[in-house]
Amino acid sequence: MSSDNSFIIPTTLLIFVSRSIKAITYEITSRIMSATVMLCRHASPAQSEGNMYPLYITQNSSYCGVEAWYWEQRREYPDQSLSHGQGIYFDISSLTTQGLSFYPENVSSMTPQAMAEIETQFRESYQNDDDDDDDDRRTGSSGSSVIARPPPTPADKEISWFKNLFSLITKVIGGAIGVTGVVASYCFTWFNSGGFFIKGPLGLYLSGGYFNAGAVGAASLRAIGLKVSAGLSAAALVYFVPWDTVLGYLKKFLLVVWDRIKEYAMHIWEKLKTTAKNVASALEQGILGNSFPHMEKPARFAT
Repeated sequence: MSSDNSFIIPTTLLIFVSRSIKAITYEITSRIMSATVMLCRHASPAQSEGNMYPLYITQNSSYCGVEAWYWEQRREYPDQSLSHGQGIYFDISSLTTQGLSFYPENVSSMTPQAMAEIETQFRESYQNDDDDDDDDRRTGSSGSSVIARPPPTPADKEISWFKNLFSLITKVIGGAIGVTGVVASYCFTWFNSGGFFIKGPLGLYLSGGYFNAGAVGAASLRAIGLKVSAGLSAAALVYFVPWDTVLGYLKKFLLVVWDRIKEYAMHIWEKLKTTAKNVASALEQGILGNSFPHMEKPARFAT
C-alpha cells in the first residue's frame, strides 16, 4: 500500500496588525496568490477611534517584487491579489523632490472665467475671516431691540469655512484631471492637521508628486480622470498627501493668477491646518451630520 506524502502549500496570506503598531514593511513572494492586510478590532468600545488611518505601509513593502504602493498600476501578475483593509495607508511623498508641476497645456486649459471664479473664492475666504473678526468685536454692543438669531458658534464658522476651501481644492484638482470638483471629492476619504488621505490613482500621483513633466502627460491625466469618473473600488489603495504638497500643487496649477491671490492663499493656508484638525475631530464625534457625506466615519457612526 503506497502512501501519498504530498501536502498542500497554502497560497493565501492574511496579515492581522495590532492598532498599537504604527508602520509595517512586508515582502511577499509570488507563491502567494492572495494577500490581505487588515487591522485588528479595537480591544474595547472605549478605545480611541480618533485616528482613522493608524497603520502606515512603508514604501519598501512589496508583493511579487512589485512595490506595494504601485500594485494597482502593475502590468504583471494579473492573477495575484493584494488588498488592504480600512485604516491603512501609503505615504510616498518622500520618493520625489521635484514637487508637483503641470504641463503648460494643463495649466492654461482652465478658462479665464474659471480662473476668475477661483480668484474670487480665495478673496471671499479671506474677507470672511475679516468679517468674522469684526462680528466678534461687535457682539453685545448693539442696542437694537430686534430679536436676532443666535450667532454661529466658532465650530460652525470653522466647519463652513473648511467646506468652502475643500470645495475649492477639489475643484482645482478635478480640473486638472478633467472631472468636476464633486467627482474628485469622492477620492478624498479623510483629512487631519497634516494633510489629506486620497484613494486610487489620484492619491498615488498626488502623494508621489508624479504630476511632473518627466512622468505624467496629458493622456495620463485624462486616464486618471476617467478612472475617477467611473468610480473607485472600495478596496482602492489610500495615500497620504501632506498639506504643503497640496499647496505646491495649487500654486503650480494656478500659476496664471497666483501673484494676485498669494496674499490670501498664504493667510488661508496658515489657518487651514488648525481648522482641519478641529473639523476632523468634530466629524469623528459624529456631530457634523452630512457636512461631508462621502468621508469615511468611525464604525460606531457609520450608517
